[in-house]
Amino acid sequence: MNVLKDKTALIAISAAAALLLMGYANLQQANSNKQLSVQVEKLSTQLEQLNGKSAELQEQVDDLAQQ
Repeated sequence: MNVLKDKTALIAISAAAALLLMGYANLQQANSNKQLSVQVEKLSTQLEQLNGKSAELQEQVDDLAQQ
């Protein structure tokens, strides 16, 4: 009977440890996702700025072409 209790306890402890590891992995993934989200936001802002500069340069080229 003791062996059965020991095995049951070991299974329960193993299951709890697995759940904790999965929870930790989920937190790590969420942190990575947050970091990626911040990087995407920065890149999006840079792209908008580059598009603005591109439009300005195109206007200058057009002006020079008309002269």
